[in-house]
Amino acid sequence: QERSISTDYIIKAYKESYDIDVASLFGGAEEIHVYRCAQSGFRFYAPGSVAGDSDFYAQLQRFPWYYMDWKWEHDVVKDTLQSGDRLLEIGCAEGAFISRLDTSIESVGLELNRNAALAGQDAGLDIRTEAIQDHAIMKPNYYDVVCSYQVMEHVTDVRGIVAASVQALKPGGRLIISVPNNDSFIKYSPDSILNMPPHHMNLWDEASLKGLQDHFDMELVGFELEPLQPYHYPVVISNF
Repeated sequence: QERSISTDYIIKAYKESYDIDVASLFGGAEEIHVYRCAQSGFRFYAPGSVAGDSDFYAQLQRFPWYYMDWKWEHDVVKDTLQSGDRLLEIGCAEGAFISRLDTSIESVGLELNRNAALAGQDAGLDIRTEAIQDHAIMKPNYYDVVCSYQVMEHVTDVRGIVAASVQALKPGGRLIISVPNNDSFIKYSPDSILNMPPHHMNLWDEASLKGLQDHFDMELVGFELEPLQPYHYPVVISNF
């Protein structure tokens, strides 16, 4: 165990900052804890039962900054795609990424936030309210690319999701994961509530992300760090 955090602090901060009541998600627990895996260095919050539900994310969706239409990593991945590729995006929100892909690419999105999924479906996108664990059973060895952007920090079943992602890929396919780097400027804001449950359940860094290849049938072929973006400036400045 690395750290303990009062749930009262988190509950009050969410109410004051975002007018969201998260008390029920903690089930009466007085503290949550950060643990570090002795083998991989991967850090995660416990208990896992305090993760946000669909209603929690629907409330965050009210803020225009929550679902960004375009991200740096979208361009990085888009430039690697080829005509005829089959792509699956896990946690696609309203489909901002897959909506911009060439029609020659078969694009499917998975999104458990029903409000976001419905918005994408209304725009004509193939978005399904399915978990990757279920989707992979129906579509094994099917996709050339399985990707997720700012999703894996929110989940509790990391092993199950990564295993299902590999199952859904063709042999030689690419699994692309983008997560916040907790060795970046984020580490100077240890009390940021958006980096805690019920929002974030995992604290990834370069070592733990690269370490996935030691636990799954995959090989690391590339790793990139996002340059500092203008929307990061307020957070960086607030720490100095």
